[in-house]
Amino acid sequence: MIVPMQDVTLFCFWASYLLAWGLELARARRETPVLRWAALGMTAAGLVAHSVYLYVRSRDSGVPAILASPQDWLLALAWVPVAVLLVSQAVSRTATGAYLLAPVLVIVSAAAFVSDRPSVGVPSHYWLSLIHAAMLMMGVAGITFALALSVMYLVQHRRLKRKQLFGRGAELLSLERLSRLNWWSVVSSVPLLTSGLALGVVLSIASLRTETPVPLTSAPLLIVGGLWLAVVPLLIGLVRSRTDSGRAVAWRTLAACGFLLGSLLVIPMVSSGGLHGERPVGEADSWSAGQETAGRPEYLHGTPGVSERAAAAADSRSAARTVSESDAVCTGTPGVSHSAAYGRSA
Repeated sequence: MIVPMQDVTLFCFWASYLLAWGLELARARRETPVLRWAALGMTAAGLVAHSVYLYVRSRDSGVPAILASPQDWLLALAWVPVAVLLVSQAVSRTATGAYLLAPVLVIVSAAAFVSDRPSVGVPSHYWLSLIHAAMLMMGVAGITFALALSVMYLVQHRRLKRKQLFGRGAELLSLERLSRLNWWSVVSSVPLLTSGLALGVVLSIASLRTETPVPLTSAPLLIVGGLWLAVVPLLIGLVRSRTDSGRAVAWRTLAACGFLLGSLLVIPMVSSGGLHGERPVGEADSWSAGQETAGRPEYLHGTPGVSERAAAAADSRSAARTVSESDAVCTGTPGVSHSAAYGRSA
């Protein structure tokens, strides 16, 4: 039986990821073809349901998922590591899923407690907002990869130090490769986070001229800025350090990335509407509708895919509806025109 797309829920792919994680943990203990393909199948099923859910949310809101709501942004963030994991697992037999699916489950679980109402946006800066959200998402995804790679490094280091063999379990990457991948994850995430926050400052200043401003002095933005000032310089120091051992770097990266990711998950849960706030009840539920209330020029040019012909058609339908209602009032009978009313009187 085919399940309609609108019936796919957050629990569907969360449960798939949970089962896949359990299978990956079993693979780490004992590698078999059945476990490997079962874990790969459950991960793929979860990713398909995840993609369908984000597509439906994006279709209903009229904008990409990363702009729709705080919940959708977190779910789009969780989609990235799963997609990378699925590709890597298709060509490799390493037990990466046991470590990467854990933060994915945490992110998806946190998203269930975050508001799914539309976020406040700046309609005239649609593309700038899209780039801002995408940079932050990819930067936090890099932090998620660094977190998982740090745990893998520590586990592998412990096994090698104690001369523990993997036995029949799935293998991990070498320490050298884990260290190199961890380095690239941190190096790529820092400029993305910095650029995303810089664009956020620009958008915050631009929003001061709208009906729903997001001031720079708001508590969530100040907390995120403080986190950036505290964690990003530490990450830069870690990747530039040449005296610390790989194990020490892994521990510090784990602490810094775990603290940053945890804080970014907690802030939307405890603050109404996440970092940007929610649109008041009764306002438009999409960027395109929000631009329509702000004026026709913004409505036509602020959102891609909305043409002047569609606006003219909407105006003509509204005018026809008004004439029909006025005829009904004149005759006392819905849908009866002036000519029909005169015919009865004659």
